[in-house]
Amino acid sequence: MSGSAHGGTLHKDKVETTINLSQGYRHGDTIYFLADCHRYQRGRTFWFILPMNAGPKTLSHQTLLCALDAKTRTLKQETVLQDPAQLTCMVSYTKWALKDGGLFVAYNPSNRISPLTGHTEQIVFRRDMATGAVSAVSDPEKAHAELFAEYKSPYRDNPGIVEISEYKPLLPLGELTQ
Repeated sequence: MSGSAHGGTLHKDKVETTINLSQGYRHGDTIYFLADCHRYQRGRTFWFILPMNAGPKTLSHQTLLCALDAKTRTLKQETVLQDPAQLTCMVSYTKWALKDGGLFVAYNPSNRISPLTGHTEQIVFRRDMATGAVSAVSDPEKAHAELFAEYKSPYRDNPGIVEISEYKPLLPLGELTQ
């Protein structure tokens, strides 16, 4: 059966895109969020007693910090945080904190366990709210411990947190997939 849903000629050279979004952080009319964008071509399916799939071919994989103006519905890519991002990147557990004129964002760049803490590694970035400059925090383990020690839930004591379902309908169609 040619052109089956398992790859075959139907999907040959077709570029697929998956985008995983984080919860957002509202500051005024702007909602900041992370987008993990993976563009790939499906692997080929071949038969050897049972169907077997060769892995997909990654074309690009980036983790982006984005800003959405909730009033005008304009989307701005602030910066690329990781390029290429690791396949096991987890932006769904992103943590946000606004402190001393900086918006701090922490997320799991992979599923690696830190030898120091025994927890999944975190990477921390700081966006200067006055200049818009984004930089990696030099000691992410220490910064994460200081900023998020009392972080129990994204909803409690974090009034700026915005659910994906609240801001996703405001996103301009197709802008993240380009």
